[in-house]
Amino acid sequence: MTNEMNDVTRSIVGVNAMNVAMAVGHVAALALVTQMRDGGREENELYYRLFKPLEEERETEQDIELMAQYVADRPENVSGEQLFRKCAELAIHDAPAGSFFDQSIEVQIGYRLFAKSCRLVAVDLQIEQREEQSRLERAKQERRPIPFEDQTYAADEGPLVKDPVHEAAQKAIAEMPITKAAIKEPVQQDDAPEQPMSIGERPVAHQGKAKRGGARVPKTAPK
Repeated sequence: MTNEMNDVTRSIVGVNAMNVAMAVGHVAALALVTQMRDGGREENELYYRLFKPLEEERETEQDIELMAQYVADRPENVSGEQLFRKCAELAIHDAPAGSFFDQSIEVQIGYRLFAKSCRLVAVDLQIEQREEQSRLERAKQERRPIPFEDQTYAADEGPLVKDPVHEAAQKAIAEMPITKAAIKEPVQQDDAPEQPMSIGERPVAHQGKAKRGGARVPKTAPK
């Protein structure tokens, strides 16, 4: 049963908050007036008109909608007297705007109830709708896939494939000139000291560096 009800439940965002607030305000005031004053339902429904007959081509719902719109759009709470004066301005009733406290007690309280209950419901529903709308937008953003062009790398590729620094480095390496021959390393000189000669070993003539001009032949002494 619960699943069936959830299937047909609509979002609070689609609710006409003004219609709900208008109905609550009107029912609250009408319930009070009906218990405090004798009369038929049609007469009691015109409490905001001071119980005068309904004019031709004038819909009750239109008058109540004007009252609810005024109450809900105000930046602060509206008193019964304020609403009464606004109704005089809108020609909803023809009593003087400053005669609120001259009216019967049920009319005064009826206006107060309408103003308080209508605004309370309207503001509460509007807050609920804004919160739900924000939640839906956040959920939509979380489910939205990342476009391919915004992805850092594909799922089956390495993490550096789409990195611009990595791509620039690979391009620079590919464009470097190829050397024709390998560079020969210099031959290191053997700086090891000469090994000492063994006992009885005769030194070899002209060891070490060769002298320029060849070896000199000593002159023989005269016989």
